[in-house]
Amino acid sequence: MASPPDPPSPSPAERQFSPVKKYNLLHQSSGNRRVVHASLPKEDTEEMVKLSVAEFCDALDYNLDDFKQSSPLDKYDAKEDFIKYMNDISAQICVELNADQIYFHDVRNRKLLQHSTETNCRPDSVAVRSRDNNEIHWSDVEAAIKIHSKGTNLTDGPLQAMSYAYYLLQARPDRVAVQGMYVDEGGVTLFLVSCTEIKRTQRLSLTTLANVRLLYAFVKQLYDPLPLMVDPTIRMRKKDGEKPRLFNIELKIPGLPPTICEGYRIFDCAPTRGQRTHIFVNLENPTIVEDQHVLVIKDQYRLGDHRFSEKDVINHIHSDGEVPGIVCIVYAKQVYRANGSVVSFGCREKTRICMVNYGSHMMGVKTPKAALMMIYDLLKATCFIYFNKNVLHRDISEGNVLVIENAKEVEITEGVKAQLCFIEHILNRKADPCKTSLLLVDFDRGDIRAANKKPHTERTGTTIFMAKAIWQGKPHGHPGGPAVYKSVPQITAQVRAAYKAAHPDRSISFPDSTGYELSRIGTADENDFRHELYHDAESAYWLLLRWVLLAYPAGTLPTEIPPTLWVLLTGTDNDYRPYRIAPHSLNPGYRELAQLLADIGGVFESNMHWAKQEPYKHLNFAHKAFQRYILNFIIKNKDEEFMDHPKADSPQPCTPSLYPYSEVARTLPVIEGTFTSSRSSSQSSSPSPFLDDDSMPPPSSSHPRTTRLRKGDLSGLPMSLVP
Repeated sequence: MASPPDPPSPSPAERQFSPVKKYNLLHQSSGNRRVVHASLPKEDTEEMVKLSVAEFCDALDYNLDDFKQSSPLDKYDAKEDFIKYMNDISAQICVELNADQIYFHDVRNRKLLQHSTETNCRPDSVAVRSRDNNEIHWSDVEAAIKIHSKGTNLTDGPLQAMSYAYYLLQARPDRVAVQGMYVDEGGVTLFLVSCTEIKRTQRLSLTTLANVRLLYAFVKQLYDPLPLMVDPTIRMRKKDGEKPRLFNIELKIPGLPPTICEGYRIFDCAPTRGQRTHIFVNLENPTIVEDQHVLVIKDQYRLGDHRFSEKDVINHIHSDGEVPGIVCIVYAKQVYRANGSVVSFGCREKTRICMVNYGSHMMGVKTPKAALMMIYDLLKATCFIYFNKNVLHRDISEGNVLVIENAKEVEITEGVKAQLCFIEHILNRKADPCKTSLLLVDFDRGDIRAANKKPHTERTGTTIFMAKAIWQGKPHGHPGGPAVYKSVPQITAQVRAAYKAAHPDRSISFPDSTGYELSRIGTADENDFRHELYHDAESAYWLLLRWVLLAYPAGTLPTEIPPTLWVLLTGTDNDYRPYRIAPHSLNPGYRELAQLLADIGGVFESNMHWAKQEPYKHLNFAHKAFQRYILNFIIKNKDEEFMDHPKADSPQPCTPSLYPYSEVARTLPVIEGTFTSSRSSSQSSSPSPFLDDDSMPPPSSSHPRTTRLRKGDLSGLPMSLVP
């Protein structure tokens, strides 16, 4: 097979958003499932291209003169005429092509079925290959359409149409690009949407012949999509009564005929702008590759210039024997068409990875004890791969930390056994030291550190789980200010012997102490700053905080998450996340965890970048302090009912704040992520990070945003927030 040509270089716009995954801001009723909201590009950029009628027709690979059977409309009513008119066009095209007809259905009063994000968004009309419109699945849709309605302005309408197209891309992994439309009284706007760009027309009046011909070409494209818009290696399998829709996925193994992985469903999908990703699973009847069951398949559109591929990182971790807690792969290749070209769009090429491990999301862990044990093992695993394999994960987040129920036993080499000891063995000496329910996945942002390689310095990760310094792109703290580091906590007496037996070196490197180190914050050299191991530890803290905040015991009533706290924790424009939260922010059933969160949050309040003395400057100091706090808490509370009380399946509710993120942040005087008073220097300047649920003043009755506080003015805040 001839080598495919090099992909085009990524645009500045591609590079701007590609390393960072933005998390949804809204607290959805779907709870533990991730709901991805399309982040739309701005107009007149490299990602949003407006084309003329002739240019758009050329993009469809048609000529306007091919559609002489079309004729303009004398009059046109978007609500009354559009769907009938589109079905008339489709009927003509299907006769011409001798194909089964595609029907346009009105779905304004129903919800489409089986979207992997569980979205509630509803297109007004969809094109499907069935006359029956009783149950329409997202994966059946060929095009999604927004029809103008009262209250929708000329800006919001097209944006909604593009958003529907993004959701359609998530539901159609067999498509590289999809089609969408916006319809109003003035005509139609057509869209071609991929993970790298949106091509769109101006609003097209249907009283103009050329515009109507383009509309015919647009419908014909639904019947016979361009080869570049389709991934021929994925085919949807439609069987009567089969829910959800399943897909057959082709693997090309050298020296063998194509292997078809049959009956895989979409488990998850990442945002469709940029690094579009689909995760497929088949637990009931998985395909066997190299004598191993392929439980999970991951498809991803990647930039071609990554320093390391995910395959490289994972294989490097397992090069001396399987490492428990880390995902294993059995197949990893680019996806090729029959002609030898890579399935791609723009500068992004599609890769396919087959994995032999499956786990459910961390947010589904049922009890506080299990959640704490998962985080402990996560810290152990990330330490192991760093100090033994020089690997940093760099994207610790909810979707990448999974839990395996009834994990199978695997053969572990003596070298790995000598280095690993997960928490179950520390709590129970009879347990296998290498046994864990952890499954760490998605090493797409992983980095293999090497002395002769320039370190990565870009921001990377999922925004709400990023370490604050990574978010800011520099170590936080004002030059000349204090940086205070508290020593690792003493080990609980009940577990001291087991802990020291498992970690003799750690007891020496991190001796029990109650001391502090006081350093001075220097001037950050941005060229020297990079993602370090302790940044992954901080991401684990934000993950644990999220689990605790959303949880409440099953069989009890939930309490509401303070809206302003939720806004601060989930905002993606600036970072005002507090390292400590008020105990009453948690549900009473799990409120005992508040002090643990405060202790762990205190580890990260002063950035480790400024530490000058041992053991504080050690790269795994934060990991070890974090682990000891967890271990001590589990031992201290081992007989408490709340530790093993399962949480409810639904999350705690949160009423969205009346204030936008920027305005909530404006009322809080912030110095590099901690909340401090700007009163006279005679008063304490220590952080006061405890947020109250009434931190925002009540909105004015005349306007919801007329009551504002100036930055630095604490007079309107409750005393619980003021130092």
